[in-house]
Amino acid sequence: MFKRENSFDKRLLKSKKLYEKFPNYCPVICEKLFPEYDPDKTLVKTKYLVSLDIPFSEFIYKIRQQLTLSKNTALFFFINNSIMPPLNSLFSNLYDSYKENDGFLYITYTTENVFG
Repeated sequence: MFKRENSFDKRLLKSKKLYEKFPNYCPVICEKLFPEYDPDKTLVKTKYLVSLDIPFSEFIYKIRQQLTLSKNTALFFFINNSIMPPLNSLFSNLYDSYKENDGFLYITYTTENVFG
């Protein structure tokens, strides 16, 4: 969605400005993989500045809080719609390995009911 609404040049300029202003943070776009299936479980905010020294598990915790999901709902995260990163991965490693040419790290998530 973010890619469709913003041209490559605009995204590149925005990520460069963010990186210059906040060099210890990475710009992240986090969107629901299929928002049309469950629009109630989508994030209001999709753009994040994430500290490079936090583990991926801490980011997941913050996203889960924003979504206010029940305990029976599991969250699955993907980078570039295909890679499930390890929970202990630091954002510095994820950003260096998977950022796109526009300077953003794209993370998608989906929910699944468990235990019933």
